Amino acid sequence: MPDTPQPFVVTCHGWSASNWLAWALNRHPDIACGHSSAGILATDAAIFDGEGLARHIPRLREGYVQRGSRPLTDLYRDLAAQKPASHVGTVHTYRLRDLATQAGLIGPQRQRIPVVNLIRHPLDLVVSGHGQFCDLFRIDLNEFSWTLRKVVEQGLEITERICARHGIDPGDYDIVCFFGACVVLGSLKADFDAEAAVSPAGPWSLLGHVRMEDLTRDPAELARLVDQLTGQDRLATPDYLAEIYRLGRINVHNRTAAEGTGRRWDALAGWQRDAFAAFLDLFDLRPAYERLGYDFDFMENGHG
Repeated sequence: MPDTPQPFVVTCHGWSASNWLAWALNRHPDIACGHSSAGILATDAAIFDGEGLARHIPRLREGYVQRGSRPLTDLYRDLAAQKPASHVGTVHTYRLRDLATQAGLIGPQRQRIPVVNLIRHPLDLVVSGHGQFCDLFRIDLNEFSWTLRKVVEQGLEITERICARHGIDPGDYDIVCFFGACVVLGSLKADFDAEAAVSPAGPWSLLGHVRMEDLTRDPAELARLVDQLTGQDRLATPDYLAEIYRLGRINVHNRTAAEGTGRRWDALAGWQRDAFAAFLDLFDLRPAYERLGYDFDFMENGHG
């Protein structure tokens, strides 16, 4: 094991299987991996389920600030102290848009740090976010007010127009939660925009995007990601992969959602479909996701 662990970063937004991936990486004996804005070592696969979410809200809030003020190297030193390993990294602690600030905080590095961006189909992300916001807004007024302000500033006209068309009240709790999840698509847009600003002369080696749908279904994809992040071949052994995929789904934010993107679209109410489509267009996200292999045909043709 080297004196200084080799670092890596998996950037992503929440609701993208980040908890699953951080747990999976941390289960490897040669990897120490933190998760979420709090940078918590990913030893608990269900850390944010139920009461766990409420318990960690103060640490999550602190992490939001530290993304732009605390050097990544300091956090990684703490993670390595908790679990000595040859590689140390995080999932969802940073977003692509945080890397420019972090580059200034950590300064020049002896070797470039591998970065992979984890993504998910935007509809699935919104459906998951809707479920979490229904739980979270009741216990976190800070997150509620922050998200509601974004709805008002970025999508008030869309929200009021759709609510008037469907005869629903924009202040109804479930409706606010869904529009809040939709406006988060603007954060995904900010990350795509920030990708071009990740300087090749800086500390990062940007290796591209990986789809959570591929990782959670295909052990070969997780093995390939481990190789990318660590710079080693075949570090993910068959025994390690078998252990990870025995766990199945964890940290499910929307426990009533149908399985499959098309079926989730079919299960949405008319106003929810209109809202998702309007915010997808507002932030012009569809072309970027189509280039990454995602399909939106169900929006025109229905699922069946």
